[in-house]
Amino acid sequence: MADNIDNINVNSSTGAKLLEAAASATVETSPEKLEANKPGYLAIKFTFSPSRGDIGGAFCLIFDGTTGETVLQSLWVTRPYVPTILKPNRDWRTFIRIFPQIGKYDKLLGDKLNEVLTNEVLNIEERIAIFQEGTSTVKRKLVRAEGEIRRAFERAAQSLFDVACDDELIPRADLERAKLLQPIVDPEAEARKKQEEEEAKKKEEEEKAGKEKPFEETLVQCIPRVDPINGKPMIEIVPGDIIEVGFQTAEAGTSALIQKFLETSGQEPLFPVDEVDRRDEKTYIYLRISDEIRGVLVMTKNLRLRTKRQPQKPSGVSNVFENIVFLGILGAGLVGILIAIRYILM
Repeated sequence: MADNIDNINVNSSTGAKLLEAAASATVETSPEKLEANKPGYLAIKFTFSPSRGDIGGAFCLIFDGTTGETVLQSLWVTRPYVPTILKPNRDWRTFIRIFPQIGKYDKLLGDKLNEVLTNEVLNIEERIAIFQEGTSTVKRKLVRAEGEIRRAFERAAQSLFDVACDDELIPRADLERAKLLQPIVDPEAEARKKQEEEEAKKKEEEEKAGKEKPFEETLVQCIPRVDPINGKPMIEIVPGDIIEVGFQTAEAGTSALIQKFLETSGQEPLFPVDEVDRRDEKTYIYLRISDEIRGVLVMTKNLRLRTKRQPQKPSGVSNVFENIVFLGILGAGLVGILIAIRYILM
């Protein structure tokens, strides 16, 4: 359904700007849109100038020739009326654009006259008939409409008017450019466009992901180093623990290269736990060897694993006790030496 701009009463600067935008729109035709360029809409333009009194104005009605549906209904009424170059035989854009030149919009009269236009002038059936019956019929019916509008305005405004009118066929593309109608959308073309956009977006995301991760992460099998006495039970291992492991060196590969590097550099094979995945029958302990390499221990038993431990400092009580024992042993030794010397000298 078309987006209608019905009953535009230009009683403010905002309304004037809206009419100005619609009136100043340029017409651009496209060979690919033949349907949009067919003259399927009709504009009827009226001017009413005072034959007695000071009220005057102009009116433009644009409707769909097939359905009679209103696309634009614009009324400008003013008091006092200023004679201008406003003529109904001008094209509809120019006609609307120079509305403000006839004087300031009178809202009180505008509301009253708009009601008359809506209820008494050119109903839907008359609009369709005017459009379908041809140019000569349009002229005859517009003459009748002139009389209806003049009498209706004279009753509403209590003034006498001279009314002039003209018609103009308009293609849909013209109204689309003026933002009075939405462009016709081809469902198949729209679907193809959407699919192309999604494919382009997917390709862009894939290229971006490739740039962000130039290397694939390598996973190597590790051999646990067990310490039955001082080791930490496998079930107590958590991320952040430092574990000592070994590597398979029987075959050439990542494991052999890591082992060779450790031997050459003299570093101990101690690595931090990155993740612990405990399952029903097995536990997988992942170690962070480097940014691109992770090691994995596959454990089936709760073994004590060799970990890096911080040396424990002896407490103060332990130091005192050890000093006392040392002094006791030293004292006993001195006493023994003195007794031996005395025995020799006797």
